[in-house]
Amino acid sequence: MDPNLVFTKTSKGALEAAGKTRLLNREQARVLALVDGRSTLAQMLERAERMSQARLARVLSSLEAEGFVRSMRSGPQTVLANELGFSSTIIVDEANTQAFIEAQRELERRARQQAQRSQAETERQRAALLNELKGEQNPPASDAALAKPEVTAPQASAGQAGAPAPPPTQGPPQTRYSGSVSREARLRQAEAGKLEADSEGRDLARQLRAARLAAELEARVKRRLEARAREEEEARRRAEEEARVRAEAEARARAELEARLAAERRAREEAEAQARAEAQARARAEAEAQARLEEEARRRKEAEARAREEEARARAELEARLAAERRAREEAEAQARAEAQARARAEAEAQARLEEEARRRKEAEARAREEAARRSRELAEQRAAAEAAAAAREAERAAAKAAAERAAREAAEEARRFAEEQARRLMEEEERERAEAGARAVELARLKAAQQDAVERLLRGTVLRRWRFDWRKAARRAAAALGIALVVALVLAHLISFNFYAPWLAARLAGTLGEPVRIGALRFSAFPAPHWKLEQVQIGVLEDIRIARAELTPQVTDWGRARMRLARLMLDGVTLEADALPRLAVWAARQPTAPFLASRVDLAQVRLHVPGLKLPGFGGRLVAEGGNVREAVLTTLDGRATLTLQPVTGGWQVRLAAARWTPPLGVDLMFDRLDLQGLARGQTLEITTLNGDLYGGRVEGSGRVSWARGWQALFDLDIGNVDLAAALPVFTPALRAEGTLSAKARIQLTAERLGALTDAPMVRATFAAKDGALGNVDLVRAINAAAGSAVSGGETKFNGFSGYLELADGRYRYQQLRLHLGMLNATGNAVIEPDHGLSGSILTELRSRGGTLRVPLTVEGSLEAPTLRGKGLASRAGLAPAEPAAQAQP
Repeated sequence: MDPNLVFTKTSKGALEAAGKTRLLNREQARVLALVDGRSTLAQMLERAERMSQARLARVLSSLEAEGFVRSMRSGPQTVLANELGFSSTIIVDEANTQAFIEAQRELERRARQQAQRSQAETERQRAALLNELKGEQNPPASDAALAKPEVTAPQASAGQAGAPAPPPTQGPPQTRYSGSVSREARLRQAEAGKLEADSEGRDLARQLRAARLAAELEARVKRRLEARAREEEEARRRAEEEARVRAEAEARARAELEARLAAERRAREEAEAQARAEAQARARAEAEAQARLEEEARRRKEAEARAREEEARARAELEARLAAERRAREEAEAQARAEAQARARAEAEAQARLEEEARRRKEAEARAREEAARRSRELAEQRAAAEAAAAAREAERAAAKAAAERAAREAAEEARRFAEEQARRLMEEEERERAEAGARAVELARLKAAQQDAVERLLRGTVLRRWRFDWRKAARRAAAALGIALVVALVLAHLISFNFYAPWLAARLAGTLGEPVRIGALRFSAFPAPHWKLEQVQIGVLEDIRIARAELTPQVTDWGRARMRLARLMLDGVTLEADALPRLAVWAARQPTAPFLASRVDLAQVRLHVPGLKLPGFGGRLVAEGGNVREAVLTTLDGRATLTLQPVTGGWQVRLAAARWTPPLGVDLMFDRLDLQGLARGQTLEITTLNGDLYGGRVEGSGRVSWARGWQALFDLDIGNVDLAAALPVFTPALRAEGTLSAKARIQLTAERLGALTDAPMVRATFAAKDGALGNVDLVRAINAAAGSAVSGGETKFNGFSGYLELADGRYRYQQLRLHLGMLNATGNAVIEPDHGLSGSILTELRSRGGTLRVPLTVEGSLEAPTLRGKGLASRAGLAPAEPAAQAQP
């Protein structure tokens, strides 16, 4: 073969080189890649590694014979390309252009053939139409049949003329014969002229009829062709109009999608900006409260330091394992590259040993695959062991944390029991002292009576003694009598009722609160300090605020004054309605000028009734100075939640700290830890920090609550690593799922009253779960089921499950759902109706080495019993039935 030959790809070769077809073996494909339209045979031989010229020539000849390349001499075009500095890429583009030109020519040839076929079909239809119209216009009898009477009539005339004429009556015979001959000749000429004229008339009539018939046929054909052309034009216009409408609809849909994406992007940017602002506000609030959190921060830092150390140790172990895996993979890749190079050298050195070398190569590849599989199994086992160790360490940390929390709760419970024990002992001591004082008063009264009897007996004696006055003894006796009188008075004060004094005290309290007050019972107590004891106190016109017991302890120096300062006010068994809460602010505003000025208020067993909510009982304390509240602390009766209020400029600083607490929000959602901080101004509460732990995960966010016109609440939450198996039954026991959930949610609540605030929430959230399973749903079984059959029950494991949730009017709309497990992927949408009805669609995709299986599914049934129904294969390429989910993993 000439070394100066230049080969270029044909359209078939260009398609093979582009990967559109796979018709060549490895050697032919490698040689085809060397063909660029400008390199000669000698240049290609230089680039071909370890391939002889004869072998290259044979392969090129086979490619040329099969139509993948064609040869041309290197001529002026190649020289010109070299002079201009065209690259090989341009030559490849020229080859692609040549292929395009050939394809275009083929398309034009097919178009001409189609046009010719269309024209022939049109002519055929035209001819058929003409024949049909001719058949409609032909008369039942022929023109010759119609002309027969016309022909026979002259013949009859001629017959009559040929009859012998009557003999003439006069003249000679010769003259008569001559006259008859001339008349016959004239008659025959006249008849012949008449016959010729009649024939010409008939011919002219036939020609006129034929002309009229042809004109009519032509007009009919023209009309039908015009009607068909109009129909085709109308069909074309309708098609163009439909295409235009479809294009406009697609453009509108695209514009709407772009607008929605832009709106979502703007909302995301606004949310991020708000999150940054809230983070800054949270940082400022944390800085202000740092003094109170130093001890907690120190403990948290120590725990976090230990956790970081453990995490660093686990990360180091994981990195070491990953490094070992990477080295093993690099070694395997290096070994594979070495084997590939060895195979290439073996192929170049001895083509005759290809089969043997191929067999060895297959064995080596099998061993390499087995080795790689073994290493993968070992690495998977090591990874599983590491994950189990990490899970064990996490469990140990959780156990340590739970033990610490349990110890804290036990300490708090012990402190509470100790306080209750101390209070009980104080009450017992008070009762005992009261009993002892009563006994002493009785004994003193008895002694006084005995002394008086002795004096009377002495005065009645018959012998009158001389009496001398002893001042010391009289003073002692007077002091003793005064002490006895005071003790008796105190005992009597504890024993008698002061209900007669209750109206006056109720009037003073009404002046303090600005509302009517009624006292059921009033008593006095001197232990541990003189104070009033009130029972069955009712406040308000409707008496909607009720206090079972109350104690008023004025300062010692203020007894009897018109304005008393109360050192302590204790309220026990308080019951009030939610509508009475705004009146508490009015009471606080009246304090500076009220008859009673309280500096401390202790609360116990307070019950706040809110329609639609079951609030726990609580107690607490209020500390005031100069009639202004300095701090309010409210604690639930179980000690799990504490609310602290402190006045700041223009509002109140609010903080809620809770542990193992379930907020009364209509959903039994338990927080292992909850820390909420905010600022209340007017009728709005801005929550700057919301941080908590629940169900093994975390929740962070911020929010806003307003009660100016009804109740409105808005929360932005970031949820991470929540255990689905533990959290999902709180919302619905009908749905079962496992895994860890992370989500970003915006929750909007609106209601006329507080108790109905959580009845109709609006939620928009993006979520992602990993390493779990969906209960009552089996996608693999639904893929294998026959088309139209319903599948229910089972479960579907997943490595990842994500989507977008929109909740409004009790309807859950799940969109952009994506689930993947190894070679199984699924996408779709679903809707859960308020009555737990299910609807939606899913497109499943199962991939393997043999191809890809796509099956659309329909979601039906209810939340308690979901059903999947297959619609048949969307596409299937060389696949056997799908394997179970456990075997579908890579």
